[in-house]
Amino acid sequence: VESEIQPFCHEWDEAKELPVKSLLKKCAATGWLPAIIGQPWPEEYVPNPYGQFDFFHELILHDELSRCASGGVLWGLSGGLAIGLPPIVKFADKKLRDRIIPEVLAGDKVICLAITEPLAGSDVA
Repeated sequence: VESEIQPFCHEWDEAKELPVKSLLKKCAATGWLPAIIGQPWPEEYVPNPYGQFDFFHELILHDELSRCASGGVLWGLSGGLAIGLPPIVKFADKKLRDRIIPEVLAGDKVICLAITEPLAGSDVA
């Protein structure tokens, strides 16, 4: 956060542009992308590299990321992953999980959640 995100937040905010793909690759290299989607991790795709990584560690990760002090940057890095990948992890068939999850957690693919209800509005809550 201190060397790869914080120094550039103002610049990214002003430009209204975030180098999502390169940042996700760097985040994947550190091994913390699975923590963004919450527990339980999809360990068949990404073994828990930290042994006893638990909810408290996830809280620390989110707290550290929040130090960038930019909601736009934070949401740009974690928002799509946090709401887009869990439905795939929990409800998709094995073929779809095998195609999507490894690429997303490797930082090679960006994911989001799109919901539409033409006559009722959209509220996934």
